[in-house]
This record gives sequence, C-alpha cells and structure tokens, in this order.
Amino acid sequence: MCHYCGCREIPLIKEFIAEHEAVTDLAGDAVRALGAGERDRARTLVAEMAARLHTHWAGEEQGLFMVMGEAR
Repeated sequence: MCHYCGCREIPLIKEFIAEHEAVTDLAGDAVRALGAGERDRARTLVAEMAARLHTHWAGEEQGLFMVMGEAR
C-alpha cells in the first residue's frame, strides 16, 4: 500500500495493514530468536504467524477481494 493516497485511513484497509505489520514483526522476532539459538521461541512465533495469516487471508478472500470483484 502507498503512503500518499489516503487509503490507509479506510477502516478495513487500515485493519489489514495492521495485520500485515503484526506478522512482519513476528517474523523479525522469529529470525532474531533463531539467531539467538531459541528454537522453541521461534517455533512459537512461527505458529502465531501462521494462525494470524490464516485469519487474515480468510478475511481478504471472503471480504475485501469479494467486494473488489463486485466493483468491476
């Protein structure tokens, strides 16, 4: 998403962006945990990422993308 058109202020888009950022943060934490030899922590973080992404993808597919498809 861009930073200049204002789309980030649309509530649904804002929520999806926040979810993207949360998963990116978890990924960084997982990489750092691996670097520190904390495999169990990394495994837990990756499992959390997977759960969040599953919910996120479902929301995009069943909500955002459906609405966008209808707008054609």
